[in-house]
Amino acid sequence: MKRYVVTGLVMLGFSSICPAQVGGYRPSITKEFRKEESTKQPGFEILNRSIQNHAVASSLASNAGEINRTVESLMESLFYSIMDQSASSTISDTLTAKATYEREVQPTGIGTYVVFDRFRIGPEILKDIGNLQGLPLTFRNQNKLFLTNVSYRSDAQRKANSQTRSGWREWANNWFGGLPLLTRILPPSFNPEELYDPISYLGTPFLFPKNSEQALQMPLGTVRSYGLSGSVGPSVDIAGAPFKNAQEALSLGDLDFGIPVGGFIEGEHQISVLHTRDNEVWLAVSEIRQLGGILNFSLGKRYQIFQHLVKWWTGSIAVIAPIDFEIERSKILQRDELYTFDLSKVDARQALDKALNGDLTLAKSFSMREAQAEESGVRFQFRRLSDRGEDSSRQARSLFVLQSQKRDRINDGESTILDKQGEFVTLEAEHAVQDRDWNVLTGAETVDVTFRYGLPVLKKVQGGETFYKAVEQKEPNYLIANLRIIDRFHDTQDYARSVEMLRRFSHLPLNQVPELPVYAKDLEARFRREQAFQNPMDTAFEKDVPPTHLGRFEAFSHVYINQETLKNIGRLEPSAFWQAYAKSFGLDEAYWANATDARSASYYFNWMGSFALMPLKLLNVKTSYSDFVYEGQSIIGALQTIATETEPLKVIRAYRQLMNTNHPAELLNTLSEMSPVEIPSVVGFTTSPDNNKSDTADMKEVKKAFGKLNNRKVQTHIALPTLKRNQSVEEKLAAFTPGGYTDESNSPQLRQITLAVRQVPPDPKTRLVAQVEVTGNDEHKEYLQGYIRVEENGPLSLGRFVLGEEVKNLKYVKDISGDGEARSLYEIELNGNGGLTKAEFFDTALADKGAFDLYFSVSNQEDNWGQEQKLSFDIQNGLLRDF
Repeated sequence: MKRYVVTGLVMLGFSSICPAQVGGYRPSITKEFRKEESTKQPGFEILNRSIQNHAVASSLASNAGEINRTVESLMESLFYSIMDQSASSTISDTLTAKATYEREVQPTGIGTYVVFDRFRIGPEILKDIGNLQGLPLTFRNQNKLFLTNVSYRSDAQRKANSQTRSGWREWANNWFGGLPLLTRILPPSFNPEELYDPISYLGTPFLFPKNSEQALQMPLGTVRSYGLSGSVGPSVDIAGAPFKNAQEALSLGDLDFGIPVGGFIEGEHQISVLHTRDNEVWLAVSEIRQLGGILNFSLGKRYQIFQHLVKWWTGSIAVIAPIDFEIERSKILQRDELYTFDLSKVDARQALDKALNGDLTLAKSFSMREAQAEESGVRFQFRRLSDRGEDSSRQARSLFVLQSQKRDRINDGESTILDKQGEFVTLEAEHAVQDRDWNVLTGAETVDVTFRYGLPVLKKVQGGETFYKAVEQKEPNYLIANLRIIDRFHDTQDYARSVEMLRRFSHLPLNQVPELPVYAKDLEARFRREQAFQNPMDTAFEKDVPPTHLGRFEAFSHVYINQETLKNIGRLEPSAFWQAYAKSFGLDEAYWANATDARSASYYFNWMGSFALMPLKLLNVKTSYSDFVYEGQSIIGALQTIATETEPLKVIRAYRQLMNTNHPAELLNTLSEMSPVEIPSVVGFTTSPDNNKSDTADMKEVKKAFGKLNNRKVQTHIALPTLKRNQSVEEKLAAFTPGGYTDESNSPQLRQITLAVRQVPPDPKTRLVAQVEVTGNDEHKEYLQGYIRVEENGPLSLGRFVLGEEVKNLKYVKDISGDGEARSLYEIELNGNGGLTKAEFFDTALADKGAFDLYFSVSNQEDNWGQEQKLSFDIQNGLLRDF
């Protein structure tokens, strides 16, 4: 394959005799980037319902305390809370009018962020209605008008937009210079996107488009919604005198303690609009009714801190909550409807204008028949009616600088879907888990797991009773399991744990994935040498070798288990299950193959351990072996029901029982071990190493191997199944959830970057030139923008020292062919007259030395930026070396 590297003849001659080149320095350096492979990934869940958390509502109603955001990061407590503001007006003793602004920001694996802004306003009624056996009983009612704005934001998009705005607006967006300063001095867990652009944030109530023209002005992938919600219910705090006495006995009397129990009825109506392509807009209408009960157990305190630091600042809130646990059971009725509009057509624009105001008459009329839909540009996608029972739980602990939270939701029920092919009914079961750990230095690590299964059925109602019959199909149904791991600051210990989880989840050997040593041997040897000459009684300078910090990491896995495969597994002897199950937990296979029949002491000890360790689960402390017998009994019972039962309702409940696990990777590994055929699965990675000038040779090798995983995908030889009709509906609805939208446009991708030093006579100044090879820009070859950010390469514990950041037009050079794909070559000078506006640091480094991180992304239109790539390099004596 051809490679185009521009260097001057003078530099070529110089490089052949320059002694610095022996040390790895040379006139040019090149880095290749693997092609980004798109994949359908489930969107992660933010609190995108407008109704407040039920346990919070019950807790407040019972006057049990104000612990309403337990898992709250230090950065959020100190800075992000500036964006979460509320104003209230007391109308009477029981009636309050309240307005709130909230912002949530979640990272993706490719360096971008999902920003979720929400505004709510409405009355709240809180009334003390007496006592129940001496316990306070209260009644709560709230009704809200809400508006939300979900947008995707990247550094490149932010900078591109800022360069088109007026100076005062960008100055205000960055909090008058305060935001860049905080980014420099705070730990990497600080996310500037949480505070960026407060003006647009305050405009959230006014962003929902009023007509089709405004809908087209929304950035691609943006979701905007408005609606009404309401909730009502009583609650009672059952934390009576015995609990209070126990609290005092444990010296925890300073903390707020409550056990509120309550019931609730909720409703919500919402209209959402999504800009998907240049002239295409989706509109979804949803209604939800929910009836249920909830129990919350909370122990904690909110402390006001820094209130005297600045006169005008009221300070911030620090949350200490060692226990915050809730369980909820509810019945949910939901209606979803989706239309798409091709706004290049007049009829579609007229229909959308009315639909944005809640009138779907024209949309229904124009999409009634295929010929009408083709002519008008309005297409009816589906209407879904869901009726399901749901159990959910949350376990959390917060110690201000360390937090952990697990959300668990499992449900089963019936969905009736009307689409272009007609009406069909599906019985469905779903289990979703989000596990999030956070610390002040490196931010959050998130693990999301979902299980889904749908069984198409024929439904008949006769004599007040409902009967179901499974539909015979050519293609089998699949139990689908999804895993996603996101960590912006992954180290080698995290990596080993993540790869092992992916290996068990997918049952793929992952031989293509490198095994990285946890500790750098040369760093370990250096520490031993340094400490060998120290006073053995002096512990002040003792050092432990830390795991090697790698960088940003995201991985996903999808597993598809055929229903016939599960039936075959369920027909096997129980001993075969226990043997495979023990292997997945790393236990003695031969022993446990017979221990369950013999009901040994180990069997009963482990079974009781599941209940004995229940208090640890309240604290979200991970346990594994203690659940072995208890979960194993449930799983094998579910498999046997799936194998023998033909009544659809019993089958779907067995699937719910099967997927109700605290150990999804072990469950899937067990099923794969027992399966007589290969189970289709796939694993994918997105990585970005954080290279540093101070890295040892071993650390450099480890990070190099880590970087080669970027955009790598591994899957089974057997093909992955296609989506069923009900799964297609789920996928389309997921596009409206934060993080669920997938940009299917052909974004330009950066495939290679070359940095070279060049001298252009008669100018004596040395130039640093970047040449980039790009794919996916065939239609806009002459026009390409580049986002360039240069940071000082420094220790991890410091903030982002941004030296320069700019969006500039790239100069088209020529086309390159090779490797079966067309590439275009572009060029830009990073310093000098045509370089970055502020590039003195490059001039200084070229004359002396310096180490930098260069971030680069390309775009052929305003909001369509490719994946951000990174090149870390060192300059010395006018030559370059990559890390």
